Amino acid sequence: MMLQHGLFHLHIIVIVVLEKVVVEAEVVVKTNEKVVAEAEVVVKSNEKVVAEADVFNEKVVAEAVLLIKTKKKEVAEVVEIVD
Repeated sequence: MMLQHGLFHLHIIVIVVLEKVVVEAEVVVKTNEKVVAEAEVVVKSNEKVVAEADVFNEKVVAEAVLLIKTKKKEVAEVVEIVD
């Protein structure tokens, strides 16, 4: 009888320990979910930065092309005047 009573208490202790492990595992999962969510936000932010950089680069390239065309036109006018 004493052995059964001792085993019963041992089962309760094991259950309590396992419940604590499960709770700690849930906390780890929640923390990992938060980390993943924060990483997704960083990725989205980086995508936005890249998109903004692409738009900026396209604008710079367009301005450079316009400047080159203007310079070509100016050079052509100077050549025309010199001829």
